[in-house]
Amino acid sequence: MSNKSNVDVAFDIVTASNSPITFKELWAKVVEIQEMDEVSAGNNIGAFYTSLLLDGRFINLGDNKWDLRDRYPFEKATLTKDCYTEDDDDVQVARDPEESDDDEDEDFKDDADEEKDEFEAE
Repeated sequence: MSNKSNVDVAFDIVTASNSPITFKELWAKVVEIQEMDEVSAGNNIGAFYTSLLLDGRFINLGDNKWDLRDRYPFEKATLTKDCYTEDDDDVQVARDPEESDDDEDEDFKDDADEEKDEFEAE
């Protein structure tokens, strides 16, 4: 068993592969190198996937293929272009103009005062 974390072992595997690798293949190699039994592998696969997602060294290319982020130009390795559009600035929340947050606070105070009065009456 390696002293490295599963994600560090995965980094070594992907670096050596020189090409994208499927999650299934990557996990199988990590399990082999880390000498995990079937139960341990099953218990750790979710945490491993989360670690890949959060580790800035990796990029998910779609179709569950993974590679190293530094092998791709910035434009292909980021989601900002796909996540935001100019239309996002035009989003408005539908709200009754007569309604304000102050009204909600007053309603809350009225309910609290009523409960206080009921409690004191007992």
